Amino acid sequence: MAHAQSFRGQPLRLGETTFIPEVRLDYVSVDNAFNSNSNEEEASGFIVAPAVQWEADRRLLELNASYRGRYGSFDESALNFTDHDLRASLAAAPAKKHRTSINFRLLQEAEEFGTGQAAFVEGLDDQIVDTSTSLSAGYTYGARDARGNVGAGVSFLNRSYSDVGILTDGDDYTSFGPFLAFSYRVSADTRLRVETRFITQDYDADSRDRNTISFLVGADLEATDRTGGRIRLGISEADFDAAGVENRTTFVADVDLFYRPREYSRFDLSVRRDLETIDASANGVGESIRDDIQFTWSYGWTSRFSTRLRIDTDRIDRVCPNIDTLTSGVSLNFDIGIRRWLSVGAGAGTSRRTADACDVEDDGSRDYQRNSLGVHVTMTL
Repeated sequence: MAHAQSFRGQPLRLGETTFIPEVRLDYVSVDNAFNSNSNEEEASGFIVAPAVQWEADRRLLELNASYRGRYGSFDESALNFTDHDLRASLAAAPAKKHRTSINFRLLQEAEEFGTGQAAFVEGLDDQIVDTSTSLSAGYTYGARDARGNVGAGVSFLNRSYSDVGILTDGDDYTSFGPFLAFSYRVSADTRLRVETRFITQDYDADSRDRNTISFLVGADLEATDRTGGRIRLGISEADFDAAGVENRTTFVADVDLFYRPREYSRFDLSVRRDLETIDASANGVGESIRDDIQFTWSYGWTSRFSTRLRIDTDRIDRVCPNIDTLTSGVSLNFDIGIRRWLSVGAGAGTSRRTADACDVEDDGSRDYQRNSLGVHVTMTL
């Protein structure tokens, strides 16, 4: 079972387990720290990012655990933040045709000023903190090399925001639901998959409560030297509890793929499209469609010098009276290996948001552009 976080260090053997520690120090400078059109303030600061991964892999049992933190300290104290990402997973195969898995994640992130819940608000003293806890468990019947496999499981998510008055009122929610899947092996490393999911979401603001059923098709590509990942495409229908609100049918996507044409070159693509109900709206539900696309190209020019190009776009199509946004960005970073355990690098990036008001001509006052420069040092064992 793949672990979502990536680590660059060499695994250290500890008995029957492996251990990878890592720490990165960044110095960054940005020209629009608050992502504002009217208050473009420069700021600089340090970010310390410690990380560790632990793995234990035996014949019938695989355990993974990892932690990645980010601690930011800036000359503008309001920009200081503390992020945590803790993950754990267990995969067991008590028999050839019986496999189970459990995944846990605790994620806490500070939303940058001018984004997320505070996208069009200025003058806040603190960043909004988004905390989510997720747990999923699944069972698969069928051998790994069998033509057909059947799977089922459940997922749970609790998401909450730090209290910032009207900006976060009613946004906390809990979701829970089962899923059922069938997969068919068409080659040694590819399985076609059909999946259905049912999710019930319970918001603090009862008008946003909904039940969603999704029908998905796609494929699982077992990781090889050249390709790997997963594809899910389908339709979801949301049934809202609020009286007078019609069901909402949405095309959804969940894609993570990589392609490595050469050992030193790798392309990664991530696509997310789904229905969200965070904003307020005239009917109290606040439906919005979110498209999030990320593309990355990593290239090793020599054994010591590598670059990483990233292009991303985030589009939120909201219902009235909310404002549609399109945020896009590009960044380029390079890394130089000094020793096996030490590397240094630098990077630059730019991002831009455009906003369209509902049914009126927008004057561009909600648009912004932000540029950043940084240097970093990464150490591992």
